[in-house]
Amino acid sequence: ISVAADDASGRISFYDLNAAANAGKVADVNANGYVDAGDLLTPYKANGTGGWEDGKNGKNNKADHYVDDIIGWDFANNDNDPMDTDGHGTHTAGIIGAEGNNGIGVSGVVWKTSLMALKVFADGGDGASDAAIAAAIRYAANAGAKVTNNSYGGAGGANGGVIYNALQYAEAKGMISVFAAGNDGVNNDTSRDASYPATYALSDIISVAADDASGRITYWSNYGATSVDLAAPGDEVYSTYLGGGYQTESGTSMAAPFVTGTVALMLSQNPALTAADVKARLLTGADQTQTLVGNTVSGGTLDAAKALQGTAGTLVTATTTTPTSPVTTPTVPTTPTYVYVPVFGYPPGFGYGGGGYGGFGGYGGYSRSSIVVTTTTASTSEATWAVLASAAPGYGWQFVG
Repeated sequence: ISVAADDASGRISFYDLNAAANAGKVADVNANGYVDAGDLLTPYKANGTGGWEDGKNGKNNKADHYVDDIIGWDFANNDNDPMDTDGHGTHTAGIIGAEGNNGIGVSGVVWKTSLMALKVFADGGDGASDAAIAAAIRYAANAGAKVTNNSYGGAGGANGGVIYNALQYAEAKGMISVFAAGNDGVNNDTSRDASYPATYALSDIISVAADDASGRITYWSNYGATSVDLAAPGDEVYSTYLGGGYQTESGTSMAAPFVTGTVALMLSQNPALTAADVKARLLTGADQTQTLVGNTVSGGTLDAAKALQGTAGTLVTATTTTPTSPVTTPTVPTTPTYVYVPVFGYPPGFGYGGGGYGGFGGYGGYSRSSIVVTTTTASTSEATWAVLASAAPGYGWQFVG
């Protein structure tokens, strides 16, 4: 059969396969009402039915070992079906490119785009090998990807490792790699728990923190005046999910794809922009807020319009307040109070890991801000510890004031 491209790109996309001009040329094998990856990955049959998977490598490249990689590759299971079984990758993908202006669900940053699905986390797993991640990065760079979304990370990165080398390889090819900064609430500049690959000092990396609807950095987001470039919305983000549904998730995993989508728009508008140009526009166009200044390189949160226009973002003006009345000595309570909060806690629905490469979803748990215990007895009292233990069994506590 012959399938015609429905736009000027010359490339066959799912938009083309679902266009009226190509109606009936590709079967809706899974009968969900449209042609999707599931239809293409259905094995081709001798009688001419089924999908496009025939077990043959269609690329004229002896070094290409990825057979029938029609939509991408699953580097965890070494096959051509990078289907997300967790929901994390689907959620981040929707933030980047859910179709807009159609009255359905949500709109992504880019209303019409094609995504290359690269999966490195095994089904049901909570980790990915360095080798799988590195291979996926090289695959994307070799395929000509201009930008990748990477909503995953962990402590312990090392210069010269396989992931670092793969990112250097991608850097040389001009590919931009957007990374989630991490969800441990630590300073990536100095902490031994800094998140990698986001913290590697490579020019192709854009590291993204998470802020809330008011532009304040979330308490669980990693930060860094020299290692985290800017923030983007990452608190209670509503996006696509498994089974055609939608779900709210929180994490720097959700913040990164807002930046990735913006980069895609910038390169669509001006393909001549270099990685350095893109990064400079993003940082210059970020709108500063008090909680981001000193905690990110730009001191601000993503402003997609200004990044596209190449204009400067809003700057925070330092102000001083002069007291209008004499300073009085505060009254000290006769009975002291002691405040304790959990040593460890994450917001429900935490989503860190996987991202554009597929992966695992979120941890549940207590929020630090939701569990605060105030007592009138010091920590040596058995009664105090009984109160703390009943507030959140199994959690450690720390005295904060």
